[in-house]
Amino acid sequence: FCYYPGKLHGGIQAFYLDQVLTDCCPGAVTASLAISYLQPIDPQSSLKVSAWPVKVEGRKLYMEACIKVLENSTGTMIKATHAKALVIMPNA
Repeated sequence: FCYYPGKLHGGIQAFYLDQVLTDCCPGAVTASLAISYLQPIDPQSSLKVSAWPVKVEGRKLYMEACIKVLENSTGTMIKATHAKALVIMPNA
């Protein structure tokens, strides 16, 4: 899943983010997704993908998510990718 040797493809990162954004809301769909690629990700890195709500307006959920990678030299997780999304909940 590398476009350049040693770099995880941005589309794969987008897939991970979209998946975690909608996992929190069964049946929800992503209406928009804006991604900031902050640094390259080595495909062999340990990743932490997380998402959280920012605002709720009826069926609209404004969410954010990020991918963090393990920084081997310090042992800390650092943000490599950040996303903002609008997720729509299904009709009841």
